[in-house]
Amino acid sequence: MRRVDPAEIQRPDLYDGKPVKAVSFAGQELTDFVKTLAERAEKVRSGRVRPEEDNMLMITSDGRKAAADLSLVIPASPDAEMPKVDGLTSLAALIREATNPVKGTQLIFCDLGVPKAKAAKKEDDDSSSDAPVETEQEARLTQNLYSVIRNRLVRCGVPAAEIAFIHDAKNEKSRAELFKAVNAGKIRILIGSNEKMGTGLNVQERLVAVHHMTPPWRPGDLEQQLGRMLRQGNLFPTVYQFVHVLSGSFDGYTWQLLENKASFIAQIMSGSLTDREVDDI
Repeated sequence: MRRVDPAEIQRPDLYDGKPVKAVSFAGQELTDFVKTLAERAEKVRSGRVRPEEDNMLMITSDGRKAAADLSLVIPASPDAEMPKVDGLTSLAALIREATNPVKGTQLIFCDLGVPKAKAAKKEDDDSSSDAPVETEQEARLTQNLYSVIRNRLVRCGVPAAEIAFIHDAKNEKSRAELFKAVNAGKIRILIGSNEKMGTGLNVQERLVAVHHMTPPWRPGDLEQQLGRMLRQGNLFPTVYQFVHVLSGSFDGYTWQLLENKASFIAQIMSGSLTDREVDDI
């Protein structure tokens, strides 16, 4: 059997060799909310609040949610401005239109506001009385960001039939059918989380762009997401990776942290790091 030279395996090139930063600009409401996060963090550091009431994990979680969209932490009307979502959907719609002759496809990675599976409830099940009661304010928060993204894509001119959620594929058969539809260009935009789409996703045949709506925690996750597109069999010679950032939010901190981790790992793997310890500056 002839051994295949890696140089013979044709993979698409990443435009500019790095992610393209797509920046959206937030309003005063986000700025005010970020200030409250700083105040909460100071209370946690000084011990003025009990850990079960508030802690750094809860603060970081709220910061990441607000960076995706403020409606995940503060109630908003369905028609309210959503800078990051609107920037993402308008760009994705533009790319869809530009690649329409060849039915170019796109992936959107989002780890927040993920559709939740509804468990079937038995008629004789009275356990609901023990379930936590959702407050009126919590009920008004955006729970499913995927549906919001889909609705705004439709508003930008993308047919709803061309948009799919990876979470709707409940078994291997439905996943295979979904992958086939994406590769055929029938589904043009597929939305999913790193857990569901980071690995085992063979939809590269018409994949022209990958969008990162929310930053993952590990550099390896980012590489896996990009790897869904930089694969043999992609008809596009050049493809695009977009990192969506909301100015003034937790995004800057999280993406910088991710870049620092990647740089440190690269130094270790290359053997260029000789110190036994490193300071996190």
